[in-house]
Amino acid sequence: MTQHPHILIIGAGLIGIANARAFISRGAQVTLVEQKSAIGCGAGFANSGMIHPSQAWPWVQSGLCDKAQLAAAQSIAKLARHAAKQTKARMAALSLVGQAREPGCFQIFDNEAARAAALARYNLIHIKTEISQQFSRPALYFPDDFSGDAYQWCRAEINALIADGLTLHLGEKLSLIPDLVGFSVRLNGNIIKADHVIICAGHSVNTLLSPLNLSLPVIPIRGFALDFDAQGLDLSSLPKAPIMDAASRTALTRFDTTLRLSGTLGERSAAPLWQRWCRLIPDIMRRLPSPHQVWSGERPICALGRPVISQSPLKGLWVNGGHGHMGWTLALPSAALMARMILDGDAAHKFSWPK
Repeated sequence: MTQHPHILIIGAGLIGIANARAFISRGAQVTLVEQKSAIGCGAGFANSGMIHPSQAWPWVQSGLCDKAQLAAAQSIAKLARHAAKQTKARMAALSLVGQAREPGCFQIFDNEAARAAALARYNLIHIKTEISQQFSRPALYFPDDFSGDAYQWCRAEINALIADGLTLHLGEKLSLIPDLVGFSVRLNGNIIKADHVIICAGHSVNTLLSPLNLSLPVIPIRGFALDFDAQGLDLSSLPKAPIMDAASRTALTRFDTTLRLSGTLGERSAAPLWQRWCRLIPDIMRRLPSPHQVWSGERPICALGRPVISQSPLKGLWVNGGHGHMGWTLALPSAALMARMILDGDAAHKFSWPK
């Protein structure tokens, strides 16, 4: 490998930007390519803003045996334990100091039995929990989780990366071209050669892999978000830490001037998201104005129950994807792992390309 290898990363969302930081920090030459006209426009654009190692269990049943699913959740939890420290350090370096936030995150349940079952599952993957209550419902508190603004982080990080030498291409059509020594990328007719190409393109990974006769079990699962102007509203009854609702796979997050409802699994519109929180916090929902932003996007969920952080069967082509609801949580740890794999020759069998 050359002393300063050229790494070309496809996808300028949370995962792609984190990978760019990991490689530039190690002295690599990095080119970041995004086919959309702006960064961070995918699944991370209006996410819940949580770094939550607690949520390592997959949302979608993988079809694997219970033992395999547990192993996958344990692997994700272990990787995610590095997330809080790494992300907090990077946010501090970028001077991202927003509203004062309570540490941790909450999760509410419909009844005591549901909380007890969840607690048993969290204990299996060694997640620190505390018994709590929110909205007169059983709850768990995760002290090792925390929150921030993922899109704000993307914007601040991309500016810092450009200052550190990143080459950024936005709004350009691309295709992958294998050659004898690795891969090239065609951008609007121009050829860019790289020592390694990393696909961090979310649910679009198979669109890029298909011409190479490759595919991954990454499922696009639609999610929704509603943003409300919270300026001037009395939100003293809400904690500043995010609150997840276990039954609906949704969350409520307070940002500087915005209240965001986000998530859902298997829904076709944002209506169930709105309706669920009207039942959970009716007094607050009645006082909210109409949402000033309604967002919908596809989250890349891997049917294996864990992301793929691996070299493909083709030399020089790598994938870092399928993080699902753990995107921002796993962004920096999975990027650091990918850098060690490419630059140091480390192995990560638990996240390897499926056979």
